[in-house]
Order: sequence, then C-alpha cells, then structure tokens
Amino acid sequence: MLVAMNYHRFISRVKEIEPNFSEVRLDKHCQTLFGHLRSSGLSFIGMPQQNGQYAVFQFQLTTSDRTEIRSALDFLGQVEAVTLERADLQYLVENPIMKVSMTQNWNAISPMLTRITPDELFNALENAAGVLLNNRPMSGDTVDGRWVLEQQEHATMEAYKAAGIPDPLEKYKAREAQKAIEIAEYEKAQYDAKVAQGWGEPVDSRCPHGLEPLSCLVCNT
Repeated sequence: MLVAMNYHRFISRVKEIEPNFSEVRLDKHCQTLFGHLRSSGLSFIGMPQQNGQYAVFQFQLTTSDRTEIRSALDFLGQVEAVTLERADLQYLVENPIMKVSMTQNWNAISPMLTRITPDELFNALENAAGVLLNNRPMSGDTVDGRWVLEQQEHATMEAYKAAGIPDPLEKYKAREAQKAIEIAEYEKAQYDAKVAQGWGEPVDSRCPHGLEPLSCLVCNT
C-alpha cells in the first residue's frame, strides 16, 4: 500500500508523538510513529518518493481487519491519497473466488484503486469487484459462455451474501416457489376429482409380453 502525505504535515505528526523532536534524529522519531502503525497492521517498508512538499510511504499490510487498517491510516494523520498494490488483495479481499479474480485481472482494476482517499478505500474495492462480477462473455450460446455466466452469477450471489446484501432475486424466487406449490396443489386437486368420479388409475391391459392380449401368440396358444 502506498500512502501519500504532505511532508510537512507528516513531520508535524511525528512531533506530536515525539515531544523532544530533533531533525538530527528524524529517522529514530519516525520509527516511533511506524511502530504504532505496525501494531495496527501497517508495516513500514520505505519512502519511494519525496519531493519536498509531498512524500509517499510504502507499507505492507499484515492484517485483514478493515477497522484496524482504517484506524492506522487515521493515526498516521492527514493522508492525501492511498494507492493499493496487488499484494494488498490477499488481506483486503475475503472471498477466495473474488481474490483470485481480482489478482489475475489486476491491470484492469488497478486504475480504480490508485490515488483514492481513505474514505473511498473500501468502496473502491467493492466497485472494482463489481466490475469483474458484471463482466459478461460476448455470447451465452456456447457451452463455455453459459458456464462462465453461471459461475459469475454464483459468485455474485456469494459476494452479496458475504457482504450482507439481500439477494436481489429473493422476491422473484419466492414467487416462483409459491407458483410451483400452487400448480402442484391444483394438479393434485384435479387428479383427486377424477378419482372421485370413478376415473381411477389408468390400467395397463397389455400382457406380460408387452402386447395386447389378443395380439400375443404366446398368450393365445
């Protein structure tokens, strides 16, 4: 995870934690701040960019707890932007099917996860997952196309369930289930009425050989 901050605000945040701040011991003071972050799931790797006004810090996630991750970003201070990296998906995406899909399609979704605010972080992840879930093959007429559709629809329902989102087809499925019950009850009532009128069960009049009795040479000899 890459975290961009105003460098002067970052120094101010370090000073808040280290009252005896000294530019000479800047590295040591920064390690105190990074130590707090490490306990919340952000392990400092390095600072790949610093141009005087802004600095970019690289962290490795060590937890999948979203509350802790957000708490760590808030503790860091006024973060300007966050950019997710492919390795972050193993902690941020719980659904195994979605994790593999997002990892394999990283180049397609990475622009959606670049330079976003901490407030947008988790919504951006869900939106990126939605893009992959809603991606449909050109045609469902082929066996492979139908299989992909079925797998995507199944993954969509699983993702909804994992996220606590109600099944959008729940009412339709309930109506279809009720319709099937009503049809079965109607057909049974029709059958019972015929039996009551003496229609009874259809009788198979064929002989043991599967022929009409008068047509079977064996039965008539």
